[in-house]
Amino acid sequence: MSVFRLFLVAALAAGLASAEEAPRAQDTREYELVQGTLGERDPAKRLATLETWRQEYPSTALGEMRAKLYLQTYREAGRHADAVAAAERVLELAPEDFAAHYTLASLAPALGSIDEADRARAERSARELLDGGIATQFDLSNKPTGVTADAWESARVQSEAASLRTLGWLAMERKQPAEAQSELERALRIDPTSAQASYWLAQSVLAQRDPGKNELAFFSLARAATLTGPGELPAESREQIRAYLQKTYQAFAGTLDGLDEIERLAALSALPPAEMPRVRSAAEREDDAHRAFCTDKPLACVYENLRAALTGPDGPQTWAELQEKVTPQIELYVVGNEPADRPLALRLSPQKGGKAEVVLKLSNRLRAPIPAGRAVRVEGVARALGREPFLLTLEGGRVLP
Repeated sequence: MSVFRLFLVAALAAGLASAEEAPRAQDTREYELVQGTLGERDPAKRLATLETWRQEYPSTALGEMRAKLYLQTYREAGRHADAVAAAERVLELAPEDFAAHYTLASLAPALGSIDEADRARAERSARELLDGGIATQFDLSNKPTGVTADAWESARVQSEAASLRTLGWLAMERKQPAEAQSELERALRIDPTSAQASYWLAQSVLAQRDPGKNELAFFSLARAATLTGPGELPAESREQIRAYLQKTYQAFAGTLDGLDEIERLAALSALPPAEMPRVRSAAEREDDAHRAFCTDKPLACVYENLRAALTGPDGPQTWAELQEKVTPQIELYVVGNEPADRPLALRLSPQKGGKAEVVLKLSNRLRAPIPAGRAVRVEGVARALGREPFLLTLEGGRVLP
């Protein structure tokens, strides 16, 4: 049974049958209409009976009860806008009514984009509930007969979490992502079964554009995409979110490596655990790879750094300083000998079998060609530089032992 029906149906039935001072039906016909409404489980049929009751008895001592029954019926029928209007009518008759405040708070996200007046109305009701309304409603003294203590407590938790989710959603609507994050994290600590809250949390974190929070965003997207059971999103939505997660993760990390571990952890909890691994950016991974490369092949690294300097924003200045000077020793792969038998020049590339980026004009003819694909250490005087495509010409070159 839903939170809403759990307390409302019981309260309505109790209100009709108990206290002698409670409002009563005007006559037998109205009594029959009231009983017919209370006994009907089908929302469409119940609404038809409510309409008959309203038409035959436009003025009634049971106006508050009827307003609450309209509210209940619209909610069960999924008519959210009508339920919100009914909740406003109930609050005119009973300003502290829990069901009405709960409806205004919990259904606001389901209405889609709403204006600021409607946002303010939903926020007031959510805060009314969190500031004592929930505690009062779910005091054990109010628990209906036949409802277990566990079910009553579960309803209290769901009510609190729904109110916090709405506050988070409202903050998102108002472009306040940090506040949204705070409210949604609170909601997930109370009710970890809401995939929707996880998705909203991911959106609010990404909107902050803070790389330090990327792990929380990726984790929350993974949670929304993989959570099944109570609180899950539709299968189609989960697939779309997972595709978005993979795209976003790869755009940041440059790889999908490590995403499977985040998905595994997201299946276990609603918020990242202490052992959540840090996701390194593509730039960090490139730096790590470059450092490893430079440690393994220091002279090849010298060429990479020289090339980057020559092609970077300060390239002209770097070339002016290098031209007509002996280059540092560099290591490259042979891709061609000129001429082929006793070369006077070598064509060199940073990749084995790659496109030539350096022409080394030798100071002395070699007795035999150097096989293509062999790594050689060389130096020479920087004489010419072509930028499109990149081609560095060195003269007086030497192949070092």
